[in-house]
Amino acid sequence: SAAGMRISIMRSPDVYSRLAVIVPKTTDKRATVRNAMRRRVTETMRPILPHLSPPVDIAITVIVGAKTPDFQELKRIHF
Repeated sequence: SAAGMRISIMRSPDVYSRLAVIVPKTTDKRATVRNAMRRRVTETMRPILPHLSPPVDIAITVIVGAKTPDFQELKRIHF
């Protein structure tokens, strides 16, 4: 998994892939910081999702204490 993130993948019951990004409040108490992290992960994954076959559900949890998740590492993950 990418540094600072836990990634869970399972086959999707839908015809398209879905993404869930979880940023715990213990990561940072400020909602603006958590939302920024969530947006960065979502935007990093957005171009990949339509090309996954078969469709999968991906849950990415930012690990507590990971103030700066490694987004370059996330881009290199092959699903």
